[in-house]
Amino acid sequence: MIPLQIMFVSLSDIQRFAFGFCNPNHAAAMICALLPLCWGWRRYAWMGSLLSIVLFSALLLTQSRTGILVIVAEAVLWNWTGRKTMARTGRMRLKQLGLRFFFFSLSCLTLWWLWPRLGLDESIMNRPKIYLAGLQLFVANPNGVGLGNSGAIASAFLLDGIPEIRTMISAHITLLAEFGWIAGWVWFAFIILALSGIRKNPRIGIVFAGLALSGCSSTIFDWSVLFDFAEQGRYEMINWVLSWVMFAMFVIFGAWLIFVATRCVRGGFSVIAAVVLAGVVLSVLLLSATGNAPQVHAGYVIYGKEPRTLALYDMNWKLTTVAKRVTGDVVFPVRGISEFPWKMDWSRIDRVVLFGDCCEWRHLIKGVSVECVEE
Repeated sequence: MIPLQIMFVSLSDIQRFAFGFCNPNHAAAMICALLPLCWGWRRYAWMGSLLSIVLFSALLLTQSRTGILVIVAEAVLWNWTGRKTMARTGRMRLKQLGLRFFFFSLSCLTLWWLWPRLGLDESIMNRPKIYLAGLQLFVANPNGVGLGNSGAIASAFLLDGIPEIRTMISAHITLLAEFGWIAGWVWFAFIILALSGIRKNPRIGIVFAGLALSGCSSTIFDWSVLFDFAEQGRYEMINWVLSWVMFAMFVIFGAWLIFVATRCVRGGFSVIAAVVLAGVVLSVLLLSATGNAPQVHAGYVIYGKEPRTLALYDMNWKLTTVAKRVTGDVVFPVRGISEFPWKMDWSRIDRVVLFGDCCEWRHLIKGVSVECVEE
C-alpha cells in the first residue's frame, strides 16, 4: 500500500513504484493489461471509471515511459475496435464528451508528471544497441544460447561501454536469443494469430496486444525468473507469482483469441497466414543483424579461431569480468563451474587461465601452459 507520507513531499521527489514487481516497467505492463478490462462496462459503469482512475494513478507512479506508450496504443485500439461496444452501453453524447475531456486532462497530467523523464537518456539510447546484440546472438546461435545466458554473453562480447545486463531488455528478443528459431517461430505465429481476433473480442484483444507491445521494450516475460521454480530467479516470491499471473493472462487470452479467430471457415487459412508471417518476421530479424557474435555450445562460449585459450572460473566470478581479463581467441564456460571439465577436447586448447578456486586444478592440466588468477 502506498505510504501516507508521499502526500507531504513534492511530486518530483516520489520514487518509482513497482507494486510487487522488481521492475516498474513490469508493473506498468500489468496495469496496462488490467485497464482495458475496466472500459465499456454496461452495468456499474461508475465502478469501471473509478477503477480506471485508480489504475491510471498507479501507472503514473511507475513513471514508465513504455507503460504510457502502451496505454495510448490501447486507447487508440479501443476507439477503433470498441466503438460498437460503447454504443451498446447507451451512454449519452454528453457523457462521451465528458469522458474525452477527462482523459484529455489525464493526458496533460501524465505529460507534466513524466516531463523530466522524456529526454533521450542512456536507458533509451542503449536499447537499440542491446536489441541488435540480441539479434546478433540469434544469428550466430540459431538454436539459442540457453536459458538465462543472453545478457551475460552480450555484455561480455557485444556491449562494450554499456552496464552489464541480465536480459536483452525485450521479452521477444530475449526469447529468440535464448531459445532459438523454433521457439521464436511458434511465439511470433501465436502472437500474429491471436491479434487477428481483436475485432471479434475487443476487450481481451486489447489486453493481449498491450502485453505484446510491452514485451517489445521490456522483459515483462522474464524467462529465467518464470522457469526458476526453486529460487524464483532469486527475487521475492511475490514478484515470481505476479510474473506468472501476467504470463498466464497472455497465454490464456491469446489462446481464446485464436479460438475466436479460427472457428470460422477461414480458420485454416488464418493459421497458415500466421505461420508464414512469423517466418517473414524471423527472416527480417536475421537479415537486420550482422556481426561477429560468439557461438555457444554445451554451456561454453566459443570466441575466435583455433587454437584457443580456455578460461575456467568459479561461482564467485562473472563471465563479463573474466572476458575482460582474457583476450584473443578464447573458450569460456557461460557460468562459473565447480567440477573440472574432463570431457572437453583439449587438443584445440593451447593455453589455460584459471580463476579463483579453479586454480586448484592446475596439477590436472598437462601439455599446455597454465596461468592462475586468484584475485
